[in-house]
Amino acid sequence: MKKQLSVLIPCYNSLCHDEVKSVWQQLTEYNLHASNKVEWEIIVIEDGSTDETTLKENAKIALLENVRYIPRKENVGRAAVRNLLAHEAKYEWLLYMDSDVCVEHNTFIKKYIESTDNIVVGGVRIFGNVMKLSNNLRYLYEKKASGKHTRTERQEHEHREFRTTNFLIARDIIFECPFDESFKSYGYEDVLFGKTLHDKGYPVKHISNPVTIIDYEDNATFVNKTEESLRTLHQFKDQLKDYSTLLKYATWTRMSCLSPLLMIAYKIFGKTIRKNLAGNNPRLSWFNIYKLLYYLSL
Repeated sequence: MKKQLSVLIPCYNSLCHDEVKSVWQQLTEYNLHASNKVEWEIIVIEDGSTDETTLKENAKIALLENVRYIPRKENVGRAAVRNLLAHEAKYEWLLYMDSDVCVEHNTFIKKYIESTDNIVVGGVRIFGNVMKLSNNLRYLYEKKASGKHTRTERQEHEHREFRTTNFLIARDIIFECPFDESFKSYGYEDVLFGKTLHDKGYPVKHISNPVTIIDYEDNATFVNKTEESLRTLHQFKDQLKDYSTLLKYATWTRMSCLSPLLMIAYKIFGKTIRKNLAGNNPRLSWFNIYKLLYYLSL
């Protein structure tokens, strides 16, 4: 059982008031009924958010007891802000959560508090109106991929399946294995962190304790973010070797001398495929193909 807990939420232009309120209520209620009370806090850092409406709404969480809201004008990136949160925390156990998720299960906090492992990953649930989201690329992609990310599948590849969406970790481990702050752009900082834990010999326990994704960006934004993450992958390809399926495919195409043909295909069809993926009726079957072609073009 964890006797101290700091809930840490990095935020960038996303509403997190309801999420924080849900976690706050669960922590408060846990201490009302538990024989062993838990010391706790919630810290939210706005990492250079620019949306004024979001900033105004999120600022309300500072009115809650044991909640610290820290707005920052400069965006330092997903890796650096998580390290900063660890240094701001005053308790020995850290529960990291993304800011754009929903907490649905009333035992969410309880499962983490009563866990006996040093690193625990809860997983993600994909939810949404299928009819309304039938043409949303991210929803379609996440929904299809979710079947490959069951608790059993995640545990089988415990370090490669590490994700920062919601996970519990000892603060001392973060200090020993901080997130690599050379990751300035979007993507893959969590994958490298999982590799670092493996290299340091820290086991990762995967449990069924998901947060829920209910808000999905539009197709054009998702394609832009995907391309940014692929540029990150290309930049850190040596460090991420064996931790990316896409890198394996890219290596295979080069060894098979297929890269020149695929680059010709990208030049001819790349813009057309991208237009479809960013449009109103994307073909999911083209998404992974486009990712490989775009990566090879780098």
